[in-house]
Amino acid sequence: ICKLIRQDSIEEFVSYVNRTNFPLNGTIRADFYESNAFLIDNEPSLIEYAYFYGSIQIINYLHNNNVEIHPKIWLYAIHSNNAELISLLEEKKICPNYNECLRESIKCHHNEIADYFMQQITSENEQNEEESYDDENIEQYVVEFCDCYYYPSDIINMISNPQDEICNMNQFSSLFTNITIPSLVTKIGQCAFYGCSTL
Repeated sequence: ICKLIRQDSIEEFVSYVNRTNFPLNGTIRADFYESNAFLIDNEPSLIEYAYFYGSIQIINYLHNNNVEIHPKIWLYAIHSNNAELISLLEEKKICPNYNECLRESIKCHHNEIADYFMQQITSENEQNEEESYDDENIEQYVVEFCDCYYYPSDIINMISNPQDEICNMNQFSSLFTNITIPSLVTKIGQCAFYGCSTL
């Protein structure tokens, strides 16, 4: 059944579930061949597994058969890196945990989806007159998952004027054993490399 879902083989899938009486709200246990830690650590339902692989035909079939979905399905949709599935969940008014989704998007290096969640968090917080997403959490995710897309573009300023406590060279030091200081750097701030013992 996993192979049928991964390949989005709708006819074979329908035939299989009808022939074996496999419950449409059933779950899938990771087998010996599964290598994705997210799927191994969780026991996805059929629809979650389909969202993970972006199997739109099977997803539509399961929705048409009223298979229940929960907010954690967003995490599976993120892994598919399929904007159509994100839109589908919005249409179905499945409310995500934006911070959890942002973390998972950065973890997967699905940066367009991560940008989308940053925009949603900002928009929601502006409506509630709250602060935007926590930059410190973003920086933590970026470093934890080595997502270079979000590394600061102003590395020269980080070295010359290490004023920003949220983002400093120390956060990146675990990723590197050496660093070449750009020739445009004319001075190195007093605390620029504080705590960078691995460099």
